[in-house]
Amino acid sequence: MSKPRKYNTKANERKIMIATTGMKIGLEVTRGKTKKISTLEGDDTTVIIESFDSITAGDGVKKDDIGGKAEFANQTTCNVFALLKAAGIPNAFRGKVDSTRFLADHCKMIPLEVVVRRVALGSFLHRNPGVKKGEVMSDLVVEFYLKTNNRGFNGIKIPECDDPYLLFDEGRQVFLLFNPTKEICQENIIETISSGCVMPDFFDVKPEMIKTAVRTFEVLEQAWKKLGYTLADFKIEFGFDFFGDLMVADVIDNDSWRVIDSQGAHLDKQVYREGGDLKTVKGMYEKVAQLTEEFAQQTMEFARS
Repeated sequence: MSKPRKYNTKANERKIMIATTGMKIGLEVTRGKTKKISTLEGDDTTVIIESFDSITAGDGVKKDDIGGKAEFANQTTCNVFALLKAAGIPNAFRGKVDSTRFLADHCKMIPLEVVVRRVALGSFLHRNPGVKKGEVMSDLVVEFYLKTNNRGFNGIKIPECDDPYLLFDEGRQVFLLFNPTKEICQENIIETISSGCVMPDFFDVKPEMIKTAVRTFEVLEQAWKKLGYTLADFKIEFGFDFFGDLMVADVIDNDSWRVIDSQGAHLDKQVYREGGDLKTVKGMYEKVAQLTEEFAQQTMEFARS
């Protein structure tokens, strides 16, 4: 893998703004509930990622639009990726285009979500009934989930749920799938699929994914700690860029993590999941976007080191 380059946030943003003047959007690569990704005409190595005002929960069962959320999400993602770039963590971010869009390397995405946890919250409690809610874990927990759509993956029907939790059987080169809301045991396996159906040579890449995910969490955990908050957990995605290098890709915004204050109150999507009114939710997303602007000082410190 190539050595990460030093990253000058402001200079990079100026270059991107100039470079994208008059750019032409190409084909739509994918469209999700909260964003879309499109190519640029004449450039197979670059995509433009645009956030929407949509917010969802419960696998899309609950959905609303919040005016301004797209801007807050884009601002947060750009601030986060700039910090990670400066810290030497390989990621696909190239620079901010405008209030709702940024440019990134066109990556071949790995259809997995990687979750890193410091605090026991969410579905982790269902799978680990002996752990108390809010327990702080001295060692980070790294988890994998298969990204599915309408309870299917590459023609394979997935019972019970989307985005099942994964355990690995390296001896047989298979993934064991579980409903994330149920305790992990042999009886609760909902499907077994070959690792090759997900990604060839996955077990060769897995250690690097775990190492990068942990390092990413540690950098962001420290960034939030300096602002007086706790990063409880996050989910990220990986892909391979044009040169075949493994990158943290997609987005990292306020839908991607749980951030709590000293009183245990959430600044993140959990407020929406638990039925918070949209005005309150919008305020949380705006606050997080503003707080991550303060990552810039830490970005400069990494760049100077």
